[in-house]
Amino acid sequence: MFKPIYIYIKIKRDWVNVTNLETGETVSKSAINSFSTIRNIVSNFNNASATIESAIKDLKLKKSLMSTKILIHQLEGIEGGLSDIEKRALRDIAELVGANKVLIAEQSAPIPIHLALENLKNI
Repeated sequence: MFKPIYIYIKIKRDWVNVTNLETGETVSKSAINSFSTIRNIVSNFNNASATIESAIKDLKLKKSLMSTKILIHQLEGIEGGLSDIEKRALRDIAELVGANKVLIAEQSAPIPIHLALENLKNI
């Protein structure tokens, strides 16, 4: 039987951090090609997803046939909350890199690994 994969993705300007929540292993990557502008953290969808996919590949995660659950978290540019467009972009990026279920964090501080895992197991 295949176990679900639980991933926590943190995004800043032209930078991502991807954590395997089961092992705690983390990979940080600067953008392969810029995906941010002064106004938007994710302004180029394809470049952002390529950077995240590269980080996931470095973690050597094998996609599960059962489920991949991703918590995606934009850590900058969230004053006043995320817009619907930003939420949609984050959800679409997570789905593009393999998520069957997506949870979007809307707080400014990173989430501890144990809480991130607990939140994903409950969706």
